Amino acid sequence: MSRNQIKDIVEVLHNRLEMTDVILTAHREKTGNVIAGSLCDTIPPEIALAAGITLVSIPEKYQVELLVEVPLSKDTVSWMRDSYDLVIIPSCFESMYQRLLDAGMDVCTFQVPSGWGEESSVALHNAIMRLFRETEIMFEPLSETEKIQNACQHHDSLRKIIRGIAAGRVDNASELSNRDLQVVFESATCLPVESVMVELSLLLELLPLKISDTTDIWNVMIFGGKKLNWGLFDDMESEGQLVVVEDDVCTGRRKFDISLDCKSENIYYELLDIYSYKPYCPVVRPVEERYELLYKLLKNYGIDLVILINDPICEERNIHSNYLYHRLRLDGIDTILGDEAHIVNEVRDYVQKYNKGVRISISIPLENE
Repeated sequence: MSRNQIKDIVEVLHNRLEMTDVILTAHREKTGNVIAGSLCDTIPPEIALAAGITLVSIPEKYQVELLVEVPLSKDTVSWMRDSYDLVIIPSCFESMYQRLLDAGMDVCTFQVPSGWGEESSVALHNAIMRLFRETEIMFEPLSETEKIQNACQHHDSLRKIIRGIAAGRVDNASELSNRDLQVVFESATCLPVESVMVELSLLLELLPLKISDTTDIWNVMIFGGKKLNWGLFDDMESEGQLVVVEDDVCTGRRKFDISLDCKSENIYYELLDIYSYKPYCPVVRPVEERYELLYKLLKNYGIDLVILINDPICEERNIHSNYLYHRLRLDGIDTILGDEAHIVNEVRDYVQKYNKGVRISISIPLENE
């Protein structure tokens, strides 16, 4: 394995992220697709692509500005107008919707249904059709099975590669840092699939899966928001006793956790059902639902420790992290809660106490503890 090759690939992906507007313009000219920038989870990207919409995430630095800057800078407004034909945001962002309209952008809201299963699937179908009506896109998913199958194969190939890279990174942490992994994930969500597939495929080949014989390494899951420095994960791992194997972060592994049969004749119905069970992000899913769909299952995934990092700009995430901190400890899962400035020290203190035989109590701690 060549570490230089891996670093070169990450650098290429980073540079492409810096050229997002140029790449999206070229993609629009080549495909004729509508380019839609998304904030958080909205319409399933497979269905959007089948309808002629290339749905990509807005880069994190611009998402942060959308959340905290009033008014938006002229440079950001200009960049977004040039990059996207349409911006799609969750329906809960009412004030942001108005600000984007006032800035002269074409913007739509999308209502991600609550619950899961049949009732939620029907609601998701209705939300999809509502978006098509509002954008005047003529597409009937119930009669376009082949287009949806092709779009699913397009996205499924990307997801498999990204999940492979994330899994391979666990046994090759010294070759690919978490900071590098952040670039990999963001490029895969913010750029058209074809513009990153070659580099991502090569990166996967350079990270072979190994059979680990180490039993004293803890598998860690990270919870965090948009304004998050993934270099902190590397600092945590430098303690030598843990490795980040899962995350619940805005631009992270959860974006790539869908698996389906792309050739199914019932592909649209199966997509609706699968997406109804997605945990989504805290701004669109109640914390109780996210707990049931994701955190209640952590013991099945071999997670030894959950690290919750509060977010300075998303209060909803902080509400969720405080709920999860208490709920997970009552479930018997060791959990650490803190902000970016102190979380590494919190982890270091936990490791030291653990090695001395001190275990975290599952009782609810007092505020001054």
